[in-house]
Amino acid sequence: MLISASDMVAEVPSYMIYCDPDEYSTIVNVWWEEIEIDCTVVVGDTVYTDARIRLRGDSSRGYPKKCYRITLSEQQPLDGRIEWNFNSEYLDHTYLHSWFFAWIMEQLDYPCFSIDHVKLYVNGTYIGLYIRGEPIDEQFLIDHGMNPDANLYKASHDGACLSRYDDVSSAWEKKANESENWSDLCELIDYLD
Repeated sequence: MLISASDMVAEVPSYMIYCDPDEYSTIVNVWWEEIEIDCTVVVGDTVYTDARIRLRGDSSRGYPKKCYRITLSEQQPLDGRIEWNFNSEYLDHTYLHSWFFAWIMEQLDYPCFSIDHVKLYVNGTYIGLYIRGEPIDEQFLIDHGMNPDANLYKASHDGACLSRYDDVSSAWEKKANESENWSDLCELIDYLD
């Protein structure tokens, strides 16, 4: 397999996040709580005000290097989106597993989340190399020419394994078409099991 020079990024962009240091300390130290705080994000010469940041993940919230979800204001999207995931890739020391998967899916012409590497700073302190990833949600469906009213599920908690032992209502989260029932997911699990 060959990866061309156009597949490589010349410089990894920096994302600067500024927020109240005490509030940031709280979301990091009380990682099991769902806490979202105000922040400002700076990328290059662009300042994104009225943004919010929170931890994301399930068991990964307890890792020393945290994963984040940043939500920007509707008036100031970044690359056409207001929500972005910043994954620490704590267990992937190569920082390539997610990127390589997305690259393969793109080569196969399958819809896949967009992904890139970024340097992340919080209040002026470098906290590491991260993967910035597009969330899989209704906006993803729209951006990829799919029906935004289709059923879309997220394995949101440890134990979501597409197994008959899954507690579907607690291990899975519906990301689109929330008003419809979950019978299709249950049928899929029954079929696979």
